[in-house]
Amino acid sequence: MFISNAIVYSFKETPNYNLEEFAKSLEQDAFTPCLSQDLSKTGWVKPFGKFGGEIIEHQDRRILLCMKQQEKVLPAAAINEMVAEKVEEIELNESRRVNRKERLEIKDNIVSSLLPHAMVISRLTQAYIDMDAKLIVVNTSSFSKAETLLALLRKSLGTLPVVPAFANHNLGLTLTRWVKQRDLPNHFAFGQDMEMHACDDSAAKVKLQGHDLLCEEVSAHLDNGKEITKLGLEHQERIFFTLSSDGSIKRISYADELKAENDDIPNEDLATKLRADFVLAASLITELITELLEIFSENNASTEAGINFEASSDPLYKDAVEFVIETRRASVSAIQRKLRLGYNRSADLLETMVQQGLVSEPNHNGAREVLR
Repeated sequence: MFISNAIVYSFKETPNYNLEEFAKSLEQDAFTPCLSQDLSKTGWVKPFGKFGGEIIEHQDRRILLCMKQQEKVLPAAAINEMVAEKVEEIELNESRRVNRKERLEIKDNIVSSLLPHAMVISRLTQAYIDMDAKLIVVNTSSFSKAETLLALLRKSLGTLPVVPAFANHNLGLTLTRWVKQRDLPNHFAFGQDMEMHACDDSAAKVKLQGHDLLCEEVSAHLDNGKEITKLGLEHQERIFFTLSSDGSIKRISYADELKAENDDIPNEDLATKLRADFVLAASLITELITELLEIFSENNASTEAGINFEASSDPLYKDAVEFVIETRRASVSAIQRKLRLGYNRSADLLETMVQQGLVSEPNHNGAREVLR
């Protein structure tokens, strides 16, 4: 089982789950199929399906779990059309207007009559808990699906003290700086995909695929104020992925030699192969996430060292300082576009930076120098 996307959460404290109790907690919310009048159902299933006998798989203080969602598909357009026809029939036959409450009752009755015959769609979402690394990694590209899984897990366990792992890091600024300075941390290399967004109200986007990310065209876009929101990277020539400014890790793929590492396990023992693939993938993903978190934490510490963020009462002062230091762009208009503020408020933020010695006074041509 190789992980293809990752939404990552951090535990506030090191979790030490008793595996037997953990499994029993999940069993209480085991998945059951939709009945005739159910619109949807959500619950836990065996991570390896028919190849695994337990509701969780575990190895090296890592717990693998799987949520199943089942939903009945009822096209909204078809329901609205049936409601309209029923309303028209009542109004013609009874010579009166159908009020809103009655219209809702008609809709409920139609939905109820259609549910037993509706098409059912099922979805699986896997996640693993790494107790030593204090992480939950959800194998999805959708934050809403990740939150649904966490909500179910919180219900099963009674509590789940986690926060988004990258919530306190401004990834967009760091990704932009990496490309502008053509400098990546150790063990990382540039891929060939990128997405940039304008920081102003134009909402302009630039998407590049299979492209040289260090070319002059990219530099020109960044010099014009665009910020990188998605960046293709590789880690130790083993994992290839796209890191997004919202903290999601998408389009994860693995070097061929890694994918073939467990090919010697016979197909007759598929459960063992799935378990071995999970151990391999989880080890690599945890290593990648841990390294990224260390890098962004060091960036934050370096940026914040010696800066008094209480110098301004404006709650966006810290964001403004981080933006100016990361981009080396000390101007009122740049802060306006990035934080979507008015001119006077942006000017006050910049003036506070001048007073703190973070930014110089304007020189003869009006430009300012970032002093940190």
